[in-house]
Order: sequence, then C-alpha cells, then structure tokens
Amino acid sequence: MKKNRLVISTGLALFSMFFGSGNLVFPLVVGKTSQGHFNLGALGIFLTGVLVPFLGVLAMCLFNGCTKTFFGRMGRPAVFWFPLIALSLMGPFGVLA
Repeated sequence: MKKNRLVISTGLALFSMFFGSGNLVFPLVVGKTSQGHFNLGALGIFLTGVLVPFLGVLAMCLFNGCTKTFFGRMGRPAVFWFPLIALSLMGPFGVLA
C-alpha cells in the first residue's frame, strides 16, 4: 500500500512538471500556424515539451537533486549565478510572454 502511494504521488508530481497550461494551448497554436509542416511542428513540441523536461528530471536524478553538485562542475560562480538567472527569467518571460 505504501509503495502504491509513492508511485501515485511520484507520477502526479512528474505529470504536473511536464504538463502546464502552455502544453494545453501551445500545440493548438503550433498546429494552426504550421499547417502543412506537421512533422516540424510535432518535432518542436516533442523537443520542448517532452525531451527537455525529461533531461532536466534525469539530470536531477543523477545528481540526487543537489543543484550545488550539478552546477559545481562548471565552477564556483556557476553555483550561484545559473540558478539565479534561470529563476529570474522565469517570471518576466514566463508570465508576461
């Protein structure tokens, strides 16, 4: 029973990370604008909506969720600056765009 709860909660967490409001609207817009270029539109949706988030989850699994060791491979300043820049860009470009 405890394993079922863990599987369900992990599955819901991954679903909520992969599926956002952009994944509901964006494929419709891509389908409308790409018209005859379905393959390129589907490739773009796959790359940005599936592959990149999956690689992010995989990277955090490989480093046990520790951003310090993940960014520490690039040097000490990267441990501070990369997360700061990424989180700072989320607001203006994610909300206002």
